[in-house]
Amino acid sequence: MKKVILIISALFFLSCKKGKTQLEKLELKHDKKVSYNLSEIPKDWTLLSIKKNKTVVFNPCDAENYHFEFKNKGPHWELIESAGHETMFYKIISAELIDKNLVLTTIIEDPNFYYIFTLKNYSSSHETINWIWNYEDYSFDYKFTNENGISNYEIINQPCRECWEEEICNEKEQTLIDSTYPKWLTNLYPTISKDSTGYHMDQELVNFRQINDSVTYSVLKKTDGICLSETLSTQLNNVEFNSLEITNDCDHELSMPSHNWKNYKFIDTNIIEVSEFTEAVHDSLINEFGLVKEQYDFLEADTKIDSTLTIYKINSNGEILKY
Repeated sequence: MKKVILIISALFFLSCKKGKTQLEKLELKHDKKVSYNLSEIPKDWTLLSIKKNKTVVFNPCDAENYHFEFKNKGPHWELIESAGHETMFYKIISAELIDKNLVLTTIIEDPNFYYIFTLKNYSSSHETINWIWNYEDYSFDYKFTNENGISNYEIINQPCRECWEEEICNEKEQTLIDSTYPKWLTNLYPTISKDSTGYHMDQELVNFRQINDSVTYSVLKKTDGICLSETLSTQLNNVEFNSLEITNDCDHELSMPSHNWKNYKFIDTNIIEVSEFTEAVHDSLINEFGLVKEQYDFLEADTKIDSTLTIYKINSNGEILKY
């Protein structure tokens, strides 16, 4: 992520010398354009990343994730770009549909430099779209999701300790916890847990909601460096009452012929959809020891994915029941 931010920051510097000619080239290349009303566009766009062969929202521990926001400034629209520690403000001077792409011609004033942003195969109903920055001889293509699609992706927050010292991270985490969740809940689920063998795991509250005066629920994420798990728990009068594992995703040992994982999404405030997946190679690729044959690679082999979908509801008594 740091490399992406540094590269794009460098391009801003280089493009300052070449931005004006871009506008001229665009005008010459396309003679048919359709103006687009930006009031119809989703307003918030967040960068997607690939982690462990999955598309996720990755939030670095030392900077903000890459983000675009559209704002109506009255006489014109503005595109706000948040790139790590920097924020850029572009005045949008035209928005046009060209060859199924939405092309934004923008300007940074004082001094005046033009920049072109292209949203590939654009439709206001598409929740995930590739954005292209064109800077003369430079072209960068990144996938973004908007506010309607972000819930479809797992959000990974890079551990604070990969960027900062232990003391700083402890202070940051405690400040966030104290400002977000009630004290009784953080006492019930501290940031470090211990299993029956005495092994310590990091855990983090990622959701909390009240159902009625006596029933609440929370989602607790646990990581041990190999596996990520999330548990939905209900509390009755501030005491844990019911629980259900809703995420489980471990690093896959590639010699094993199958890989299992599960994830979830809330489809209502008290209704949750849990999907379970099994990806496996064909039986012909498995040796007598039950492992993938040495000459094959799980990542490159043809695999089959089976899935099941189960819907659960949290009722007014705090029970988690199949719906």
